Amino acid sequence: MALPVAWYPRRKALQWRLLARGWRPILAAARLHRATLSRRRHVVLVTGCYGKTTTTRALRAIFGLRADGWAELNTNCLGEVGWTVLREAPWRPIAVEAGIGTPGKMRVYARAVRPDTTIVTGVGREHLRAFGSMEAVREEKAEAVRALSADAVAILNADDAGARWMATQTAARVRWFGLDPSSPVSARDVALDWPHGTRLTLVVDGRAVPLRTRLIGRHFVYPLLAAVSAGLAAGIRLDAMLPALERLPPTPARLEPLRLANGAYLLCDDYKGTPDTFAPALAVLAALPARRRLVVLGDLNNLPSYPAAPHYAEVGAAVARVADEVLVVGGRLDAYGAGLRAAGFPSARLAHAADVAAATAMLRRDLRDGDVALLKGCEDQGLTRIALALAGRAVRCPVDWCAVRLQACGDCPLLDVPLPLGAGAAP
Repeated sequence: MALPVAWYPRRKALQWRLLARGWRPILAAARLHRATLSRRRHVVLVTGCYGKTTTTRALRAIFGLRADGWAELNTNCLGEVGWTVLREAPWRPIAVEAGIGTPGKMRVYARAVRPDTTIVTGVGREHLRAFGSMEAVREEKAEAVRALSADAVAILNADDAGARWMATQTAARVRWFGLDPSSPVSARDVALDWPHGTRLTLVVDGRAVPLRTRLIGRHFVYPLLAAVSAGLAAGIRLDAMLPALERLPPTPARLEPLRLANGAYLLCDDYKGTPDTFAPALAVLAALPARRRLVVLGDLNNLPSYPAAPHYAEVGAAVARVADEVLVVGGRLDAYGAGLRAAGFPSARLAHAADVAAATAMLRRDLRDGDVALLKGCEDQGLTRIALALAGRAVRCPVDWCAVRLQACGDCPLLDVPLPLGAGAAP
């Protein structure tokens, strides 16, 4: 069951339609804005196949901008890119996130944004179906650095092969970041500090400073390193950045911890369900001091190829190496089960819930103090509703798929209120 856009407030539905359908004039307006009113502002363009949103949030925090609203976190394609340029005061530095879905878009985004700095977080398999090869994905992302002038800065992930190649594609000055100690901006002594975040030593041009971040996991160190690099390029002192980075909360639905009243924890990572996102999430789960580790699996999305079954089996096998128990939500039990069984996972520890409501009821019954449950799925499936319900909210939305990108489940006007007559309700 899908939820009609008409059930949402008219302002939100209208905004969603305008940004999706009117992207060309919005980007044209952003380009004009950059050539006139905001020609002197410092603009950072953030792209890559992973870590873009958290990197953008970290930069927004450094720049003194809001970094917690859903619309501020997920505006990275079509008219959303131009709207990011237009909505902030023209004298303020900004970070613009740019994602790709089809060939040819990045050049348009870069021309509209006119970045002073471009960050490339890395190149992954996420867009293989649209682009056909990793080389084609890399070429498209490279338009973000090709657009830079000679006095601009390209900030590249030294630990990623695709990002390293982009150093050959730009006239801009290149500044590297990564966990490799040879990078000018790097980190060492990275350690999980569950459930508070991660501890590390930040190393900037040989200067080492301790940093405690609320972000959970080694892979989230990369967004911090990229943001520090861009902050330095914008003329911000390192000491001025550190408090903002230490206050930055986890990005919603990206390894976001939630402690329940009974002492159990949910680790919510249900925004992106691409196969490549499972390895870092499972690595964090494996490192946690938990009595029992559960994995709640929703659907995968943006698969690099079809048929889908091998990807589900691949993920199932990876989950089997970490989880004590597994709960599959929706119709992919057999697909995940093939990988779980092949890895020797006991069938008695594999459960199935037809929908979010059933999964919520099962977890409410089974979770105990000391348990950690990883919620892993894709945004449109709305596994966030499980976390909201277990936290005590009245979740009545019964949909299997939601069409509205600019509305998080936690901010949805359908939360805690009855649905329209005849729509059905989740218990």
